[in-house]
Amino acid sequence: MSHSYSTCELIDQESIEIYMQPIISHHEGFAIGIEAFVKGIHPRTKKVIEPNALFEKAMTEDLDMALGRLVIKKTVQVFRHIQNKHPESLLFININESMIRACEETHALKDLIEAHGISPKSVVFDIGNYENMTVEQIQAFIHQQRTFGFYISIDDIGKDYFNLDRIILFNPDIIKINHQYLAKLNNPSYSKRILKHMGQIAHEMGMVVVETGIETEKGLMLAFEQGAQYFQGYYIKEPVRVSEEDYVDLFDLQKGFELIRSHAKTATIEDMRHFMNKIVMFLDQLKAESHNWPQYSMEENVNQLFTAYPSIENGWIINREGIQISDAMINNTGFSSRNADIFKIHNKGYDYSEEDLYRFISGGSLEVWITKPYISLLTNSICVTTSSYIQAIGEEPHILCLVFNYELFKKSHL
Repeated sequence: MSHSYSTCELIDQESIEIYMQPIISHHEGFAIGIEAFVKGIHPRTKKVIEPNALFEKAMTEDLDMALGRLVIKKTVQVFRHIQNKHPESLLFININESMIRACEETHALKDLIEAHGISPKSVVFDIGNYENMTVEQIQAFIHQQRTFGFYISIDDIGKDYFNLDRIILFNPDIIKINHQYLAKLNNPSYSKRILKHMGQIAHEMGMVVVETGIETEKGLMLAFEQGAQYFQGYYIKEPVRVSEEDYVDLFDLQKGFELIRSHAKTATIEDMRHFMNKIVMFLDQLKAESHNWPQYSMEENVNQLFTAYPSIENGWIINREGIQISDAMINNTGFSSRNADIFKIHNKGYDYSEEDLYRFISGGSLEVWITKPYISLLTNSICVTTSSYIQAIGEEPHILCLVFNYELFKKSHL
């Protein structure tokens, strides 16, 4: 009895399973999103068909585009339920060559995804292997999909030497560095330098750095030390089969968070005491100076702080009701802030009324509120956030929130 199947038969029966794997940050409980994977199920024997074999057979039958559409349809159907519980999460979808060719100048992908209630701003297209396509074809596809609001990720950086050409030519929003490829290099110090170099370039261009293929604690820590902002791999969580019927909370994560967070605790008690005293003095001085700030130019005054004090990474203003009344202002020195949405930077209208940086100040419990040190997603540096009242000439008091680079501020002369 033959166990062969036709791709047409598999597509008609929608005989595929969707797996998803989270991509986490070094902030406890925070994940940027999930990457979707697919496996086929033999229409009759019900045996699992691995992705490569699934798409290779579809290509021989000229049905790879139809299969790709089915995969995306099933993926967004599942993601819709996940996004209901985690509205800020992103969905990473692998795009193959046939999808790029077919959708280079059409609305096909956009229409398919929006038909299931998912906004393009919630989707990242992962572009990996493109051996049979020209640079111009890929650039045209990226340009078109960006106009619709999709994010672009370049996958498997490290597979073919440096891949710096791909970063420069395609200017992606996200780069995914494959830890397993770099780990195979004979010289470990060489691998570290490559990671650090790529990370620095990406940060300066405002790209998000994800390190994939994390399978050990050592690999996780290496990725963290070399500048990755997000992490993905079996050590953190294996891909999980998901469906519309059985909801799985892919963001219920503990493993890896404590390890990464503890790495940031490098300051001694004496260091912290000195730092806290210095920052309180600075904010008291700033509060006094704010009384002389010109009226109606609060944001301009805050932006001028970036020039005078490079240790301030970003800032924003909250009114007395806890609502953010300015957009997030970012110190762009050596950094591009083009992907503020991915970095979860809140803008005008965000409600802070239930958060500590507002509650402790508005209630009069503290004059200055300071967080514990944490790792900034913007720059991957150790930072603290502060909030305190300021009042410009002729204006109501407002709460000014600032993010300070811990090391830069500690070394500064105020």
